[in-house]
Amino acid sequence: MLRGRVQGVGMRPFLYRQATRLDICGDARNTEDGVELRIQGSRDAIDALVAALRVNPPPHAVVRAIERTDL
Repeated sequence: MLRGRVQGVGMRPFLYRQATRLDICGDARNTEDGVELRIQGSRDAIDALVAALRVNPPPHAVVRAIERTDL
């Protein structure tokens, strides 16, 4: 779950580009609380996606929290 200003800022296209680059599959949906991701890929790829969200999110996004649950 991504929390903060993460809706209406190009987050899903950003996630699509990153997931394609990192060979991650899954989906993202807007909720009342933020953007929920259900993704599958190698641990290294998912770690890289989380790092990209922290370091270089879309220009107008403000990621306040990333909640991660491994299944």
